[in-house]
Amino acid sequence: MPNFFGIVASSLAKALASVLDTFNRANNASSLGTADNTVAPTGSWSVIRGSWGIASNAANSSTAASSYPLATLNFQSNTVTLGVDNIGPGAGTAFWVTDSGTWWATYVDATQSCSTCYNGSNTNYTTCNNPSNPINGTCNNPSNPINGTCYNTSNPINGTCYNPPNYGTNTCINIGYCYNGNAYTCVTGHNTSNPYTCVTGYNTSNPYTCVTGHNTSNPYTCASGSNTSNAYSCSCVTNTSVNLIKSIASTISTVATFTMTATVLGLKTLINGVTGVITVRGYSTTGYTTQIGTDQTATATGFTAKNTHGIILGPTTYSAAQTANIDNFQVN
Repeated sequence: MPNFFGIVASSLAKALASVLDTFNRANNASSLGTADNTVAPTGSWSVIRGSWGIASNAANSSTAASSYPLATLNFQSNTVTLGVDNIGPGAGTAFWVTDSGTWWATYVDATQSCSTCYNGSNTNYTTCNNPSNPINGTCNNPSNPINGTCYNTSNPINGTCYNPPNYGTNTCINIGYCYNGNAYTCVTGHNTSNPYTCVTGYNTSNPYTCVTGHNTSNPYTCASGSNTSNAYSCSCVTNTSVNLIKSIASTISTVATFTMTATVLGLKTLINGVTGVITVRGYSTTGYTTQIGTDQTATATGFTAKNTHGIILGPTTYSAAQTANIDNFQVN
């Protein structure tokens, strides 16, 4: 009669209940070896995608993150908590791994946001023009001989002047308001009866289009770094988030993106192989001591809850932040 209990016991012996692998072992470019405090073959890592090895006491992959290099161990449960600690953008955990084309994963993504600064050596650096000014983009021609002197358009005789030397028989006392009989046509904009001083730079009689950004009517001092002539990126900040992704028959897609308000140095992923609920926790310190915000969750659909879990690298949006290392991995 077959010994079913022996078969079950033998099967369980080939799977791990939990693990904490610090990868603190000799460098090896082509193998992760056996996880800490385990024995081969039970604790031997399997490389499913790309390449993995040990470099400076960390798991390291020389495969491009865009190929999602992945390595796994076999566990006794499909409902576990996975963690990676002391990590950078790109590092993550893989779970419910069927094969190289079917798996789920979470990993840290990074984006960069920058302010816009301007070159202080630009000669126009300290003078800007107010874009909220309704006449921005319209200047007045300084070569116009009457620039700086305007005439009162509310004067009813604007546009019609009278010849002061010719008083005739109807001499007026006030040339501005009395009329003699010798009217003549003014040059446009000239009404000698009621001149007044314009605000500097305003000449309603001869507008013209300004060179972009130059409006002599309303100059003001720029805020530091605001000069539209020579922009560059400055004060850049790297922001991290966590992507939940899946690969079904080698088609990889993003299921959810979890926003993080601080830099992620540790990541825990709680998976439930019965309900499909996936819970993500980001940590701003190593050792999982300071959680960023609260738990964030999503529910998987169309998944096969395997007991095979491990580590993965994913591509970051801001490629300069990409890591190739994972320092610590745990499942419990």
